Amino acid sequence: MVCVTNTVNQNRLTERDNCKALPLSVDDKSLSEVLHQVGLGKLAARIHDHDRWGDILSSGEKQRIALARLILRRPKWIFLDETTSHLEEQEAIRLLRLVREKLPSSGVIMVTHQPGVWNLADDICDISAVL
Repeated sequence: MVCVTNTVNQNRLTERDNCKALPLSVDDKSLSEVLHQVGLGKLAARIHDHDRWGDILSSGEKQRIALARLILRRPKWIFLDETTSHLEEQEAIRLLRLVREKLPSSGVIMVTHQPGVWNLADDICDISAVL
């Protein structure tokens, strides 16, 4: 099970280490491929660079890193809590479709305030209707 929130802590590590919440079997080629898929191809050549990634990357880029990490970990269950809140809605939709494509057997529970993303869900619980 993996929980992805709307923030990602990125310390002074390499990008490879920041994605190290990965299985040990993930090689640089696989990591580079997924970084390209989530829109971070520009970082693929820098995965071994030590830098202040927490200061360098935007909040949207950090969310993309979290989604790359998620895809590479291949969990059975995924909890997404405002995971794409710092991305444009169309890009959020594209990335969530990518997660669904790459992890078709994973169950997903998602919290979002992006109405366009709701259409990706099999079932919707509108909490404002319950309160």
